[in-house]
Amino acid sequence: MWHIIDCEEGAQLIFGFSRDVTKEEFAEAIKENKLGTVLNSVDVKKGDTFFIKSGTVHAIGSGILIAEIQQNSN
Repeated sequence: MWHIIDCEEGAQLIFGFSRDVTKEEFAEAIKENKLGTVLNSVDVKKGDTFFIKSGTVHAIGSGILIAEIQQNSN
């Protein structure tokens, strides 16, 4: 889980895909340096919380301070 402690205006994070993507499309997007075209960018604000299921592609954008709460997966 990610909790946004603070962020700059216009800050974004990556959370999942913007649409259904096949393994082949994903590999092609990486190869062509166009990964951003298939990833879901989310605008964030202070106080937002995101539950990120295991196996979900995710990344923190610039200008974001987060608390990442984890539990072991055993």
